[in-house]
Amino acid sequence: MIIYVILGGVFMIFNIIQKFENLINNLIDIVAHPIKNISYISAFVLYFILCPINIYKLSGKEMFLFSAGMVTILTFIVTYFQSVTVESSNKENFYWGYNLERNLYDNFWIKRLYDMNIKLYLWLILIIPCLRIVTNYNYVWDILNNINDFLKKYENNLYCIWMSIVVVVCIYCAAILIESINLTRNKFKLSNYYDPKNERAKFKIRLEVEKEYENYFKKLLKTNIKYRSTNSRNKMNAYYLKNRLFNKAKVVTNTKEELDEYLMLAFGVENDCIYRIYDKIDNLINLISKNNKPDIKKIKLYLLGKYLKKIKDYYEKKWKSIKQASYYEISFSAICKSINYDLNVIKKLENKFSNQTEDIKKIYNDSFEGYDSSNNEKVRNVCTSRIIDVLIAMCNNSKMYEELDFDNDIGSIFDILNGGYDLKSYISKVFDEIFKYTFECVNREGDFIKNYCKKINYDNSFIRSEAERCSYKKIMSGDSISDFQLKWLLSLINNNDVCIALIFYIAYAERSGKGYMSVDTYRIWRDRISELVYKDTIYELNNDGYIDELIEKISKSRVSHFIYPQFIKWLWNSLFVDFDSIMYQQFKKLREEGIRKNFSLCSYMIFRSLLLDKARVYNSILFTESENKEIQKELLQIEGILL
Repeated sequence: MIIYVILGGVFMIFNIIQKFENLINNLIDIVAHPIKNISYISAFVLYFILCPINIYKLSGKEMFLFSAGMVTILTFIVTYFQSVTVESSNKENFYWGYNLERNLYDNFWIKRLYDMNIKLYLWLILIIPCLRIVTNYNYVWDILNNINDFLKKYENNLYCIWMSIVVVVCIYCAAILIESINLTRNKFKLSNYYDPKNERAKFKIRLEVEKEYENYFKKLLKTNIKYRSTNSRNKMNAYYLKNRLFNKAKVVTNTKEELDEYLMLAFGVENDCIYRIYDKIDNLINLISKNNKPDIKKIKLYLLGKYLKKIKDYYEKKWKSIKQASYYEISFSAICKSINYDLNVIKKLENKFSNQTEDIKKIYNDSFEGYDSSNNEKVRNVCTSRIIDVLIAMCNNSKMYEELDFDNDIGSIFDILNGGYDLKSYISKVFDEIFKYTFECVNREGDFIKNYCKKINYDNSFIRSEAERCSYKKIMSGDSISDFQLKWLLSLINNNDVCIALIFYIAYAERSGKGYMSVDTYRIWRDRISELVYKDTIYELNNDGYIDELIEKISKSRVSHFIYPQFIKWLWNSLFVDFDSIMYQQFKKLREEGIRKNFSLCSYMIFRSLLLDKARVYNSILFTESENKEIQKELLQIEGILL
């Protein structure tokens, strides 16, 4: 029992403290926001003006009737507001969550009525007259008479409080009645014109939303410099903001275009706030460079580290939350825009710090170093790593390719990556995923894939180099490839690698038991290699340097355990001499010596027929009768190809 009493006492004390805190906070709010709390300030001022003055006092009954009349007026105002309020469930009446009737909600007096604690005021102007009425009577119980005496003692104070509140409320009511008449008149006047887009109202709403998110980002980024990065509150704020941004965007927008516009505006505001920190970093670097005093320099370096850590912590949490919750699926285009924003900031920081002194460089490196989430390897810039994680996740989502344009979205990201010191290493990661999707895509009529293919076919920049790398890697993987895919891959790899890919393709197919080429596959290889034959590229590759290249690349492939360097050298040199009886015997001897494995005469003839003129592939005159019979018997397996 005693425990319950103690707990009850504790809770009572806690409630009292809480109410006291709320009172203090309200007083602080009144001082900090005078316009918002102008009704309180006006009532206080009126009270102190009226107290010393001997004003005419109404009776309790008159006060009560007056209060009732005010309630009637307020009822009329509420009824008017109700009549002009649009249906909240109808999204057509709203833009980005805000009512399009901005003339109502932007009105000064209506805003002040919204800020006023009308419930408190109405209770006071009703209770005080009732208290004055009860003082007119005597009661049997002494306690009631004592209360009566107390009320009579402070009758003037109570009346001044009532009068102050009544005057303030009357002013508000009169002002709102005037505004209501004026608004109704303007609404009737404007209804003569048809304005379906409400562009003016939408512009005001955009400014309001922009200001809203500016306050959010400013608060969050300011908080980060006050608290350690391990602070749980700070982490929650970063995640909460992203949750709020994306979830609200889905709720308050009507169309995909509105959603994209909403998110892009928010990210634009975010970027502006980040750039303000960037300017501070820039100023600090200049001050550090000019100041030679060790103590001051040390302080400046500390502040520089704090600002850099602020950017790093924010970006890391931002992109981590976007990936974890798959927010990129809400709007791929908006996320691409945000990736562009953030990578540009990182790129500028990289460029700025690359030419600084070692102590400034160290601050930058220490601030942004971290671990890659996929392989836990240390990376120079953890922010870039998190951004690329999101970008790769997007590239693995087929919906992205339906929504985005390669040139304006992903292409611009590639340009940023290619222009940064530490960013280039991420190009291949992203390119691999897009290449993989394109490779598996049968229908390439979509705008994204179509523009992507154009870019890699006609561009001589790093994108073309990446395409050559991916194509070569795919052919050399040994995976099953359709003729359609093979044709595309061969169109991308460079001339030197075509011959390497051919040797691998023939050898791997024979070794894996897939047999020899089909006629259709043969034609695809022939069409690609004919470019080399036509340009005499084959004869230009008749040198020891290219043979070394062949040997090196085959040694790193999946046929290295049975295609030996000696055979590769013989194979390539044999192209530039006649294949006669002597060469045939050499070919067979290579088998006996164990140098040639899983590369039959059929495979060899396919190889020669693709790289040489038809007349030089096989000439029966150069062989004995028995050799011809032996050769022709074996070549019956690929008769369709050779014919």
